[in-house]
Amino acid sequence: MNTQSLRTTWSTLKSTFKKDKKALLIVAVGALALAALLFADGCKRTPKETQPAAVESAFDASSLQQELTKLLSSVRGAGRTRVMITFESGAETVFQKDEDASTQQGGDAQSGTHRTETVILKNGSSENALRLKEIYPRVRGVAVLCEGGANAVTKAQIIALVTALFDIKSTNVSVAEMAAKEEP
Repeated sequence: MNTQSLRTTWSTLKSTFKKDKKALLIVAVGALALAALLFADGCKRTPKETQPAAVESAFDASSLQQELTKLLSSVRGAGRTRVMITFESGAETVFQKDEDASTQQGGDAQSGTHRTETVILKNGSSENALRLKEIYPRVRGVAVLCEGGANAVTKAQIIALVTALFDIKSTNVSVAEMAAKEEP
């Protein structure tokens, strides 16, 4: 565009905005929205998925056992409580994959290739795999020792709580009475 056509376009816009205030308002709101989008895009923090694969799992079996102990000790009649949880496996991290597949047909035969690569994000000199999700381990069984473990009602309440929390069978939950502390 030459200078003359730019002046003509600018003059036309100015006269339109002087006559039609709604058009001016629409353009102003659009410009503000565009500026907000550009500003927000520049201020984005690094998403959690882009953290290095070596970062520890968010799953912590020890704190899960502590929380369950605290919960079960609150059951009426349970008293002092100790808990042990067993798992089927460890936590598993699933990474984003980039897949390419192609097939070729020729006569009666089909042939194809399939390529899968883990998506790697580069940040300066570091490279990190892109986390898609983390799968927590499934609970296999729970053992509960508590002072009120001999009471049938207390035992039933504890088993009901644990089976509901971890979606396991009641046969995978054991509740026993804690041994009395010996006094010296």
